[in-house]
Amino acid sequence: MFRIFLPLAFAASLLFAPFYSYTVNDEYAGELTSELTASKMFIEDPVNCARNMEFNPTVEGCGPNENRGLLGWAFYGAAASSVAAGLLGVIGLLPFIGRLTSVITTGAGGISTGAVGWFMVDLLQSGNFAQMAWGGWVAGVLALLTLVAGFNGMSGDRD
Repeated sequence: MFRIFLPLAFAASLLFAPFYSYTVNDEYAGELTSELTASKMFIEDPVNCARNMEFNPTVEGCGPNENRGLLGWAFYGAAASSVAAGLLGVIGLLPFIGRLTSVITTGAGGISTGAVGWFMVDLLQSGNFAQMAWGGWVAGVLALLTLVAGFNGMSGDRD
């Protein structure tokens, strides 16, 4: 069950949990704080295209945010592989297929951990690490747990 819920929880954290918060000082309104999700920063267009059943990232307007470069593609890969791992995890409930879906879950966990880790290192290098919101930490933990759940499933243990 963990191989199903952990990747889907990671994908949900990208969509709904705040990853980055910033404060703007306005002359009239004062200090305003805003929070952005990973979906809003990196993969807003692919999410909108997926809602319209268009899954090709090379189609104009369906790829990750072009201003984010390879980090946007990393988050796209993390989201896509996590959703795929969660959906294929249902098939993995069958005893003879379980280890095959564990490989996909392990891959999704590795890609997800790498994307969140890269985001953290990028924030650290730019001096904005304090602006990382709680959703980034939750996504990092869920990515690591997805990786562990995939490894655990490959060892033959039932979850």
